[in-house]
Amino acid sequence: MDEFEYLIILVLIMLFVAVIMDIFSLYMVKSGSVDIEDYAVNVLNWFKVVLFGVFGIVLLYYAFTTSASPLMIVAEFVVGILVIADCIIGAIVKIKYGKKK
Repeated sequence: MDEFEYLIILVLIMLFVAVIMDIFSLYMVKSGSVDIEDYAVNVLNWFKVVLFGVFGIVLLYYAFTTSASPLMIVAEFVVGILVIADCIIGAIVKIKYGKKK
């Protein structure tokens, strides 16, 4: 593997960890220990939501256009779908509950 493939693997791991952290945050909101309005206003920001959308689209494009190993293609596709889903859920929460009082 060359350095570029190591970089892609690190980016995939970082994005996967970020999605897991967002799932944990949403679980904390769902369990009632964190208020959803506070989460939407103070924690969730539009820059992150848009950036995750861009990363997800780039990962899906990269998965379909490169000639990498099958395992790498599947990893890029799965993480791309997870990041796009996180982007959509974050945008819904931000639109619905992100109004400052």
